[in-house]
Amino acid sequence: MASSQKGPPSTPPTASLSASKPFKDSIWRRYMTLGAIRILKRLRPRGGLNVLMLTSGICVKYGKLVRLSEASTMRYISQHTSIPVPKVLCAFTQSGCIYIVMERIRGEIIGNGWVHRDEESKAKLLSQLSEKIQEMRQLRQPEGNSVASVDGGSLFDGRICGPLVFGPFDNLQDFHRYIRDGI
Repeated sequence: MASSQKGPPSTPPTASLSASKPFKDSIWRRYMTLGAIRILKRLRPRGGLNVLMLTSGICVKYGKLVRLSEASTMRYISQHTSIPVPKVLCAFTQSGCIYIVMERIRGEIIGNGWVHRDEESKAKLLSQLSEKIQEMRQLRQPEGNSVASVDGGSLFDGRICGPLVFGPFDNLQDFHRYIRDGI
């Protein structure tokens, strides 16, 4: 049934805004993380808008737009696929800001130098990328027929018109209705 509302339909009333839980959260880890950020954010370049390299092998992603579900998703993918993802060392919330401390995986952005690569190199990279995407597509949702984050909570997507955080949804049809703006 199409909605006559303007703007995105509301999420289901039973929606959990976040089912994600902190991971290996302790006062000691919080103190070390927050102290390291305070000291290093002025000295070290940030590998993105909200990623700070703490050591050569450990970084922290933090900010108000970061979600605990990112840490849950990385852990789920590492446990159920062969896709290399950073190992999450801890994840917590402090004063409305999310912090995810993780191992750093070294590599290059696939697009860097793309125009200078030969066709064989491009084909090999695209083949590897295709394999990883296929492996992710074979993953089954952890439970039920709902559309939710890996741990049953809300979804986060900056590409969706409307609120960045939305859902979860009881079924695929409700999700599609939301994405289609109720049409």
